[in-house]
Amino acid sequence: MKYIRLLNTLTKKDVLLAGSKAVLLSEVQRAGIKTTPGFVLTVSAFNEFFRKNKIIPFIRAGNLPLVREAVLKGVIPQKIKSEVMEAFKKLGASKVAVRSSSPFEDTLRGAAAGQFETFLNIPEEEVFESIKKVWTSLFAERAVSYAKQNKGDSTKLSMAVLVQAMVESDVSGVAFSINPATLDDKFVVIEGCKGLCDKLVDGKISPERFTVQKNNLAVMENGFMLSTEKLEHALISDADLKRISSHVICLENYLGFHVDTEWALCRGELFFLQCRPVTAIEHMKKNTDVWSNVNIAEVLPGQNYPLVVSFCSTTIGAAGKKASGMHENLEIMRGIKGRLYFNISAIEDHLRNNLGMTKFSVSLLFGGEKSEIPGPSRIKLKSMLKLLKFGLGLFISSLFLQSWLKKFTAEAKVQAKDWEEQADKAVTLEEMVSLKKRIILVIRENITKSFNALILPLFWIDIYNKAAKKYLPDIMDKHLLLSGDFEGVEILSGFKALWTVSRLLQEKRELAGEFLKTSNTSEAETVINKDVEIKAAYDKFIELYGYRCVKEIDFSQPRWQEDRSFIINNLRTYVQARDNLSPDRKEEDLLAKRQELLQSLKKDTPSWKLSILTFLAKKARTGQNTRELVKSSLIRSFVPIRKVILKTAKLLLEKKLIKEEVDIFFLLDSEFDGLLYDIKPLKHIPARKLEYLKNRDIYLPDVITDLDLLVGKGQYEPSPDIKELKGLAVSRGKVIGIARVIMRAEDIGRLLPDDILVTDHTDPGWTPAFVAISALVTNTGGLLSHASIVAREY
Repeated sequence: MKYIRLLNTLTKKDVLLAGSKAVLLSEVQRAGIKTTPGFVLTVSAFNEFFRKNKIIPFIRAGNLPLVREAVLKGVIPQKIKSEVMEAFKKLGASKVAVRSSSPFEDTLRGAAAGQFETFLNIPEEEVFESIKKVWTSLFAERAVSYAKQNKGDSTKLSMAVLVQAMVESDVSGVAFSINPATLDDKFVVIEGCKGLCDKLVDGKISPERFTVQKNNLAVMENGFMLSTEKLEHALISDADLKRISSHVICLENYLGFHVDTEWALCRGELFFLQCRPVTAIEHMKKNTDVWSNVNIAEVLPGQNYPLVVSFCSTTIGAAGKKASGMHENLEIMRGIKGRLYFNISAIEDHLRNNLGMTKFSVSLLFGGEKSEIPGPSRIKLKSMLKLLKFGLGLFISSLFLQSWLKKFTAEAKVQAKDWEEQADKAVTLEEMVSLKKRIILVIRENITKSFNALILPLFWIDIYNKAAKKYLPDIMDKHLLLSGDFEGVEILSGFKALWTVSRLLQEKRELAGEFLKTSNTSEAETVINKDVEIKAAYDKFIELYGYRCVKEIDFSQPRWQEDRSFIINNLRTYVQARDNLSPDRKEEDLLAKRQELLQSLKKDTPSWKLSILTFLAKKARTGQNTRELVKSSLIRSFVPIRKVILKTAKLLLEKKLIKEEVDIFFLLDSEFDGLLYDIKPLKHIPARKLEYLKNRDIYLPDVITDLDLLVGKGQYEPSPDIKELKGLAVSRGKVIGIARVIMRAEDIGRLLPDDILVTDHTDPGWTPAFVAISALVTNTGGLLSHASIVAREY
C-alpha cells in the first residue's frame, strides 16, 4: 500500500514518513513488549490531501484559521480512503484510537505533549473525520508556536496519523523510568486510574501513585517497602506493578534513554500504548526551581483568588527582594493553582552567591522537604568572613530600625483609619485605583523595613532555642520560659475582652439562655443589645479587634466588623464554658508553672546558666510578641484596601462590566491597577472562575519543583489509609476529649467547651476559639507559628 504502513513494519529510518510516535511503538514491539495492533496513515497521504485540496498556499501565507477551515471541509482522495478502510478491517476492531504522529513530537528534543489531538473510541464511520481533525490540530496557534520555539519551519509542517485498536482497559496509566519529581533514575514511577487514562494524562483526575525500586522491584513509600496490607488494597496489584516496571526498565535499556510510557491492563493482559523520551531532563536538572509553601501556608493557607495571590507575589515578594538585596526581576513568589509558594532555589542561590558558599540549603532553615540542591558544606575562611559581614550588616540595620518599628506599630491604627476615610470619600474609578496604589506603596515600604527590623527580635528567639536545647536537653517544659505574657500579644488581650462579654451574659441567666437559643448573628446581637453593659463591652471588642478575621492576609475575606458570625459563634462557646477556662485563670496557672520550673532549675542548674537562659527567654518573649504586633499592624492596612476594591466592584457592577461583586477578585493586581486605561482583562474573569472551581478541592504538596509543573505532576491525593499521625508537639501535656474536626471557620459554632480542635490550619483569626478548647491539632505550623505561640499560653 502506498499511504499505509503497519506498525510492525516500521524502522527508525521511517521517522519522517510515519512520525516519531509510531516508530517508537514499533520499537516497543521489537523489544518484545505487547502493544495494540495498528497502522499509520503516512505523511505521503497528508501531502496528497493538502495538494488535492489546494491548501498549501494558505499554509505559506500563515493564515491558520483558513487552513483549519479548509482541512475540515476538504475531501480525502478515494485512493487514500480505500487503503484506510482495508487496513481498518484487518485490525478486527470495532473501535479505534486516532492519534497524531508528527516527525517532531515524542523526540529527545521535545515531546510536544498535548499539542495535537487524540480521539478515542472512534467507530469505522467516524475515522476520516477524526483523521482530518488530527491534521487540523497541527495548525493550531499553540502547535505552530511550539514548532517555532523548537526551530521548526511552520510552513513545512507535516503529520502522520496513528490508528490503533482500542483497548477496553480495566486499569490504565503512565509510567516513567526516572522519578520526574526528584530526577532519581533508581526508581520507576507509576500512576494509574480505573478505565482509560486520558483524564489522567489531561490532569483531570488524581491517580494512585507508586514508586518501584529498579534493583529489586520493591514498591516503596517514604524510603520503606510498601506494606502488604496497603498493596492488597491498591488499585494495581503488586504483580502488575512489577510487570509494568520490568517492561519500562527493558524499554529504557533497549532505547537508550529515560522513557515516559502509557500502559493499559485489560483482562490481565498488559499493553503499552505510547512510549516517548522524558524530555528536558538535563536542562531541568541544572535549572529546576523548588517551590515551597511551608511557611506561607501558616498565614495564607489554602486556595486564594488571583487578586490576592498576585498582590502577595508583587507586593510581599518585592519587599522581600528589596530587604535581602535580591535582583528585582527574580521571581521569588508564585501562585500555583491558587496556592502561594516561595522560591527556595532563588533564595538558596542568592545566599550562596552572597556568602561565597559552594553549597547552601535554605530548606533546612524554612522546613519542609529537602530540595535537590545539596545541603551545607564546610565554609572556607573567605566565605566565613563574607558570612560575618553579611550577618553583621543585617544585625546593624535591624538595630537602627527598632525605633522605626516602635513608631510604625504605634501609628498603624491612625494611618489605617486615615486611609479608610479616604476610601469612604473616593467616588470615581480614578480616585479608587489611585488610592489603592498609594496604600500599596506604603505597605511595600513597611514590609521591607519590617523584614529587616524583625531580624533582631527573631535573633533572640533563635539564640534562646539554641541555648535551651544545649543547656536544658532533658526539660520537656522549656517552652514555659517563653510563655505567660498575655498583655504582650494583642489577640490574647482580645480573648479577655470577649470572655468578659461572655461572663456578663452568664450573670444574666435569662438573657444567656435567650442568647444560646438564637440561630443567627442578627438574633444574637439583638439579645446582646438588650443590656447596656453587655452591649458596651461587645461594641468595645469589635472596635478594638474588628479589623481582624480568619485568614486575615486574604483581603477578600470580610473582617469581623463586617461579618460578626465567627465572633458570635465563639461567644456561644464561651458562655457555655466553665470559669476554670477563663484567660485570667489560665494565665495564673501558666505563670505558676513557669515559676515552678524556675525553682526546679535553680536546684540543678548553675546560676550563670540560669541567668543567661532567663535573660534570653525574656528577650525571646519580647521578640515573638514584636513579631505578632508587626503582623497585626500590617493587617490593619488591608481594611482600606478591601474597602477600595469592593467600592470598585460596585462601580463596575453598576456599569454592568462584571456580574457579581466577587468577580473583582479574579483580576490580577496589575490588571486592577490598569482598569483606568484597559478593561479588556475583565473578559478573563469567567474562565478564571471556572479554573478556580476546578482547583478548589485538589491537594498540593508542600514542595513542588518546576519539573513537576513541566510534566503536569504536582497534584496528589493524601493517602486515604493513614493509621498513625506523626507531628511536632509544641507544648507538653495529655488530653482526653472529643476531637472536633472543623475545616472551615464558618463551622466554628459546632465547637464545644473542652473539645480538641482538629483543622488543616489556623492563623491569628482562629485564635478566639482557643480559649475554650483543651487541645489543638493542625496540618501546618511549627514551634514559632502563631497557633503554637497562643496555644502555649493556654
